[in-house]
Amino acid sequence: MMAFFENPLPGVHIYPMDISRFQVRMEAPSGTPYQGGIFEFLLQCPRDHPMRPPRVRLTNPDDGAINPNLRRSGKVCLDILGTTNTSTWSPTQSISSVLLATQSLLTEAPLFSCLWQAGKNAKVKIVILNVR
Repeated sequence: MMAFFENPLPGVHIYPMDISRFQVRMEAPSGTPYQGGIFEFLLQCPRDHPMRPPRVRLTNPDDGAINPNLRRSGKVCLDILGTTNTSTWSPTQSISSVLLATQSLLTEAPLFSCLWQAGKNAKVKIVILNVR
């Protein structure tokens, strides 16, 4: 976590709640479909972190845009988090890499996501709400 504070990502702000939980506010990058949106996440490190990835949950899904990787339920679908059918987590990865991967979901309209993995007949509806 110290590495993040020493070299923070642009538009990403972390507020410690306790030793293992952090509130994260992420500004959607300009020039993206989510421009102007503010996305809030809860990041929680399990006791055996870094052996297991942190849990990340979107806490304001009704404020801004939802895409198939950021579900209205708050689930964040990323391989790095193990929330898809595969997991690419490694203990050498950092909180910064998790936040960068999460921020990357806010750059382009998604073409593929964990919702698409349900099968070829799965239909995904991308809902774009008023973005601040």
